[in-house]
Amino acid sequence: MPPVFLDFLMNVAADDNFAYFSVYQENNKSQIWLYDLRSGILKRGTEVNGQIIRIDKLTD
Repeated sequence: MPPVFLDFLMNVAADDNFAYFSVYQENNKSQIWLYDLRSGILKRGTEVNGQIIRIDKLTD
């Protein structure tokens, strides 16, 4: 897998429990990854069509 370079102002959001990373996969889809800050586990999140430009706030 090639390295992923994140712009932390645009591609990362965090709350008390998780950090959310948006990664564009060059197949016209983006994957959101969830990093559990307490356990240190990285989980694959949802995949969306297109490129996510910015993550500001994620809500339930």
